[in-house]
Amino acid sequence: MVMRLILLTSAALLLQATTNAISGETACEHKSLDKIQCVAVGCCEYSEGKCFSATDGECVKKTVKTIPTYAPGKHTPTWVKGEGSYSSCALTTTVFNVPICATSKAAKSTIQLNHIAQITLQLLDNDNDGKADDTKVVQKMLDGDYFLHVPFDEEDKEEAPNLGTGQVTGVWEAVPKSCDVPSFRGADNKDRSTWMKARTNTPGNTGCKKERDATVEEVLHLITTAAGELWPDKWGPVKTSAAGKAAYLANGNCGWGYDNTIKKPINGITPACVGVYSYSDKTCTEDCIVVEAIYWSSVSYIGGLFTNDRAKSVSNEWLMTVPNLNMKLAVLSDDKNAKTLEEGSPALFKLVSDTTGEQHKWLPATMPDGIYTVSGSGGGLAPSGGFGSDSSGSRMASDIVTVFVVAVTMVVLL
Repeated sequence: MVMRLILLTSAALLLQATTNAISGETACEHKSLDKIQCVAVGCCEYSEGKCFSATDGECVKKTVKTIPTYAPGKHTPTWVKGEGSYSSCALTTTVFNVPICATSKAAKSTIQLNHIAQITLQLLDNDNDGKADDTKVVQKMLDGDYFLHVPFDEEDKEEAPNLGTGQVTGVWEAVPKSCDVPSFRGADNKDRSTWMKARTNTPGNTGCKKERDATVEEVLHLITTAAGELWPDKWGPVKTSAAGKAAYLANGNCGWGYDNTIKKPINGITPACVGVYSYSDKTCTEDCIVVEAIYWSSVSYIGGLFTNDRAKSVSNEWLMTVPNLNMKLAVLSDDKNAKTLEEGSPALFKLVSDTTGEQHKWLPATMPDGIYTVSGSGGGLAPSGGFGSDSSGSRMASDIVTVFVVAVTMVVLL
């Protein structure tokens, strides 16, 4: 039996074991396990105050994945060759233990790959304290084998890992230093009062890139999926959830492509309908409409669409690129249906502007800029094979723990 010790920031010691298969009876019974310890084994059941085997055969190991934290300082990803379930990936890294898988062609695009990883880190830790903002959402992602798959372009057909829940975010649509980020167009990411004056700096003399960075959208879609599974009544990708009702209400009478009710155009001086959100794409059905609405409204709220250029480029689908009512003067006059998010969809505004409440902590409060730097005392140790620290932060071997029996005191058996 080979055992490996893993250091966690809580200073607890856990074990990762590779061993010959054992029976359920051996793994579960006559060990004085309490209910939590019993269930954690993965092949046991707890009944009448005792732990029993739930299988007549071999014990199936249960994998527990824990959420790491990051030390103070600037962090850059460490990419390694994919192994195990991710052996199809030319390169992989992890962000809070959520894997990112790059294809062979994408593996050469270091700048874009690092950008994707940094954006993911900033969306999961938007306040940059080294800790995941919503541990329930991140744990859901880990338990459900969520991952990001990064192809080079739309013609890159290299297969994604065949497990869990994956989301594509491509090299071709990753744009570092996009003008979508307030700070790159001369404003402050957190000071909303600076956004109005900077909305035409695309690029102006700022040097930012006019192209939209789709990385934020794709990563946020993956996180939204986890939130929807955790809290389906609020974030579920159906028209009956709170987010779904708000999304469909924002459509007004403009209709959708998927059910052939679409009225076009939604934008311009003489629109064919009254509404602020619509999709003509026939492949964007109910679930897509809800998830996209959460993305559009969230990024609108954090200033990621607050430029004249972006307002024009997305107006065939979304007409609420200006977040707050007190910014109404920035709404483009050549789109009759255009409104601020707060005015056009009070329900969506209320949902995404709460970024600290229960079931809302996963939502970003500031637009990620692709530069993840942990401030203050940080959270602790950065994992190897994931993100290393440019400061004095240490590295942690791994946070994936295979559990047979959880003992009250950790003992290494050789």
